[in-house]
This record gives sequence, structure tokens and C-alpha cells, in this order.
Amino acid sequence: ICNLIEIHANATPFDAGVFISSCDKAVPSHLMAVGRINIPSIIVTGGVMDAGPDLLTLEQIGKYSAMYERGEITAEQLTYYKHHACPSCGACSFMGTASTMQVMAEALGLMLPGSALMPATCEDLNEVAVRAGKQAVALAKLGLRPRDMVTLQSFENAIMVHAAISGSSNSLLHIPAAAHEFGIEIDADTFDRMHRGAHYLLDIRPAGRWPAEYFYYAGGVPRVMEEIKSMLHLDVMTVTGKTLGENLEELKQNGFYERCDELLAKTGCGRTDIIRTFDT
Repeated sequence: ICNLIEIHANATPFDAGVFISSCDKAVPSHLMAVGRINIPSIIVTGGVMDAGPDLLTLEQIGKYSAMYERGEITAEQLTYYKHHACPSCGACSFMGTASTMQVMAEALGLMLPGSALMPATCEDLNEVAVRAGKQAVALAKLGLRPRDMVTLQSFENAIMVHAAISGSSNSLLHIPAAAHEFGIEIDADTFDRMHRGAHYLLDIRPAGRWPAEYFYYAGGVPRVMEEIKSMLHLDVMTVTGKTLGENLEELKQNGFYERCDELLAKTGCGRTDIIRTFDT
């Protein structure tokens, strides 16, 4: 995928690019591509699918399959679960590779703040897509390219967020591959060193209780970053043309968290049921 994007970018030069992806291989390949072609770029992810009936999500099918094999549920019940585990478009509703890499794209500063892993059916995602297109034009006018923004410190931020969300182990392959395209070398030892002493905050499946759509409702990547702020490089540049620290402060003033709270209230959960505090 990365090679295809490189060919396309070289064949038809663009002033800027909006990179739209959602799933396991597509998001990492887009991260690699923006580092390789290095034109003004912004990433928009397709978000996460809704949970099914009774908060059914895809990773639970293995459990129900085993229950069927043991004679604990009927074939009809298993078929029902299979038919309702993926009720909408979007990445699978747990913190697997797709959801993790969407979070990593924002943590690297390549997405608009708060836009990673939004519910795919949420009307807010349409508004984010429009803003991303406008910001791509702004990046072109500024001449601000991915390699001007994304540094070793940006990747270190992403690795700390990865620890906080208990992200997919496949990130140990994808993040170094993306970093390499930015001229930065990261290996598994980097993860091991930085994850020691990290705080795990997220109560999202498969390691936690709730479907991944609840992540955005609880404040998403910005809320996680607020909790681990003392462990982040706040002076890194982002696609907003502002630093990470500036973005986090702006989100406190622009109604982002109030909108998240409004959506979260419909679930019956509190914010700390989804994203625990740093000291919990």
C-alpha cells in the first residue's frame, strides 16, 4: 500500500494529501507513506464500528464458538452472535491493531486532535473530515511537511500512549516501520524501556470491559494524554500548526470534552470507568 501511494504521488504531484484509512494494514501503511513522500499531509481515520446487541463485539465470537463446541449454546445462538458482531462500518470495536494504529496516528500529531477512533456512524466524523480537508490546504500554504513535525519525541509520545491504552502488540512492527520512513530508528527495546513504569489506563476490550466506541465518549486520545502529560513531550509540532501542549489546552476551551461527556452520558458510564486516572 505504501509503495502504491508513493507511485501515485510521484506520478501526479499534489500540493497536499488527506489520507483516509481505518484498519490493520491501511493505517500503518499510510503512516509510512506520509513519511516517505513528505508532502503536507493529514490523516483521517474511518473510526470504529458500533457494538452489537448487549454490547456484542467481534473478539467475543471466539468465546461463543468455544461455548458452542462444549454444548453450552446452540448453533442458532452462535449464528446469531456471528451475524450481529459487526453491525456497522468501521474498525472492529476493541483495542486491536486497527484501533491501536488509529490512536497512534493521532498520538504522532498527524490527525486533528480528538479525531482518532471516533464511532464510524457518529455525525461528528463528517465534520472532522471537512476540517481535515481545510487543514490540508492550510498545511500546503504553510509548507509544513510531516518530517517537519514528526520527530523521535513524537514517536516517544506515541509509545507512551500505546502503553496507556494497552495497545496491540503488532504496533511493535508497525511503529518502527513508520519511524524508519521518517529517518528515525526505533526497535522493540525502545518499547521495553519506555513501557517500564508506564501507567495502563484504559478499560476497553480485549483487556477491559467496554467496546472501543466508548473510547471517544470518554475523551479519546486527548484525555489519555492529559492523564500521562508528565510523561510526554508537549513541545512537539502537530498538523494543527501548533504544539501538542497548545492543542491540549485548546481542547479544554473549545467544547470538545463537553461534547464527549454528552455522548458518554447515554452509556450510563462515567469517564473514569473507561479511562482511569493516572494514579488509580
